[in-house]
Amino acid sequence: MRARRKWLSLMGISPFAMHESLARDGESISVDLESSHLKILEPVGIFESKPVAVQEVTTGDLVQIQLSYPISPPFPQHVDAKVANRSLTAVWAAGSEGEVVTLKGSTPQTGKIGVGFFSVYVPANNAGPSSVDVTVTLADGKNVQVKIPLLIVDPKQADGVVKVSKITAIDYVFETSDPPDLIVTAVGQVPTLGWTKPVLVRRTYIQPPADGIWEYDLYGVPPSGVAGQMISPVSATNRWEHVEHALSIKGVRVYGEGGGIMERLFE
Repeated sequence: MRARRKWLSLMGISPFAMHESLARDGESISVDLESSHLKILEPVGIFESKPVAVQEVTTGDLVQIQLSYPISPPFPQHVDAKVANRSLTAVWAAGSEGEVVTLKGSTPQTGKIGVGFFSVYVPANNAGPSSVDVTVTLADGKNVQVKIPLLIVDPKQADGVVKVSKITAIDYVFETSDPPDLIVTAVGQVPTLGWTKPVLVRRTYIQPPADGIWEYDLYGVPPSGVAGQMISPVSATNRWEHVEHALSIKGVRVYGEGGGIMERLFE
């Protein structure tokens, strides 16, 4: 457990932020392996000059970003990782011993020659583009920065489903119960007639947003054939049942495509 806390501390995150995923001493956890898995990306050298290609991962993946460095001074001493948005969560970093391969006798050995590795772990929460900015501080005090762009896809989304162009209105109500249900309705704007199957999806996080603003995405299916060019409204409702921490929710933010975003603070 101490090792896990140390990894979390390296990321500047309280180890207790992962209380739903990490077992305390003497306890156990259970995981459905069919719903998520470890996605290991190909190693990226911290001194590579060319941009890193966009990597595709799936919602629910625990993404292991591997970075490599030559076993020669100055060595990496500290790692900081920053995610671009709430589609990802920085969890922990872990290092491994470098590998130096020597040839003994006539038998060749396989492996990496003079290369060390460390990894940054990020869970993929929600569909959309994101990135991880890794800053490596070397022993001589210099910093090396590496950007890892990711595209997170949601396998549950049907073919043809896209975000609406723009969000124009948000309404909400807390239904009386113990704990209460939060019902959010969003209205979006689309460029043509004939859109179907609008759906409002609440984003999920490992821990509640620090600012108290919960985020949603409004999707729909555009017409497959010729459709009249007319700006049209679409709307969908999301029911969040039995909200345990209702008092900490300060508002909602709904995303359309690109900059089509609207925020509604609760009264």
